[in-house]
Amino acid sequence: MPHAPGPGPEPEPEPEPDGGRAARRQFADAARAERPDLAVLCLLIGAEADPALDEAGGDAVQIELDRLAGLLPYSPAGGPGAWARNLAELLGTRCGFGGSPADYRRLESSLLHEVLRRRRGLPILLSVVWMEVARRAGAPVYGWPCRVISSSASAIRPVRTSWPIRSRAGGCSPRRTRGCWSPAPPVSR
Repeated sequence: MPHAPGPGPEPEPEPEPDGGRAARRQFADAARAERPDLAVLCLLIGAEADPALDEAGGDAVQIELDRLAGLLPYSPAGGPGAWARNLAELLGTRCGFGGSPADYRRLESSLLHEVLRRRRGLPILLSVVWMEVARRAGAPVYGWPCRVISSSASAIRPVRTSWPIRSRAGGCSPRRTRGCWSPAPPVSR
């Protein structure tokens, strides 16, 4: 005769989906790389949040970033400022990437594959799109929170209007912000 379950040991946790630990290990390895690939890191995070994102979906993201990069002129005359203007025109104007306060309430706004599909996202994910497209096109870029810097004299904000930030001698000065920006020192390991 079966008996009612009584108090006993805690039930075993559900096993992680296939590859759960492997995916986190892959993320850790990718993050420790000499030059971490932001797209790969974002895709690995996205796969944790959206189980529907598979290898084919990740490949589609990489292909779309490459396609967008191919629409930028290579090494435009005018230096970093030209890169910033071309990037803003392509991604902000022609492709319609942007964001709004409502995007902060949507998980999709934090997932690279969804930001590329919807053309909407949080500033930090839009920055990843801007940086990856610019880097793939050959621009000398590095990041600053919610900004893409193409040199110490030019920067772009990939939110709202995607206007390049005015540059001045000695470094970038964002509109309505005091002081200059400079690249952060490399993170020591």
